Amino acid sequence: MKTNKKIKNPATMLLVVFGLFLLMGTTLSAKTIKEELDAAKKAKKSVFLVVVSNGVQPDNSIKIAQQAQKKVKESMVLTMNRDDAANKEVVTTLGLGSAPVPLIMVIGMNGIAAGGLQEKEATVDKLVNMVPSPKKVEALGYLNDKKPVFIIAYRKSFTDRAKVVDNCKSAITQLKGQAAYVEVDLDDPAEKSLLEQVGADYKTKATQILVFNSAGKNTGNFTGVTEPGKLVT
Repeated sequence: MKTNKKIKNPATMLLVVFGLFLLMGTTLSAKTIKEELDAAKKAKKSVFLVVVSNGVQPDNSIKIAQQAQKKVKESMVLTMNRDDAANKEVVTTLGLGSAPVPLIMVIGMNGIAAGGLQEKEATVDKLVNMVPSPKKVEALGYLNDKKPVFIIAYRKSFTDRAKVVDNCKSAITQLKGQAAYVEVDLDDPAEKSLLEQVGADYKTKATQILVFNSAGKNTGNFTGVTEPGKLVT
């Protein structure tokens, strides 16, 4: 028995066809996760990326991520199913093929992953604290390019800062440009977390240089004007 009814009214037919075109247009214009991440990077937004797989319910993770997002300016929440073939490139880039899910990844405003937490250990405060500051974003970018980084921790009152920077530049020249430096103000509240992570001394009376190799491992700390040769070594 045929159950389909013919639409006799031409106007109704037009509405149905128009609705189908709208539906198709919506489907075709939907962005992939990679496109969403690229757009966030272009807009300099941090991302809380909720990662799931088939059969995994992300509701609680999404709720935690959304609460964290409210505390971080210029940020957004995205959800990605790693089993979706369209997300293969992102899964490979972030190394999420075998990661336990649900997982909440924190992506910096430069598009580089700053870390992630499983749902069972994730809290709003932990996620907020993981969002990289502007200077950490800069340092992570160099490390992502496999470059050693000189973190120069200073105060505006330090008279040796200019010479310290010049010597770091000379060391980078000796390393044929395969290194970089990032200046961080010890009195900048936005960089407190980074300064604590790198082990900066807040009681210092002179500019500090904290050296990190291309793997992100601390390989030396110096205070005051330091010869380029020592920095290279």
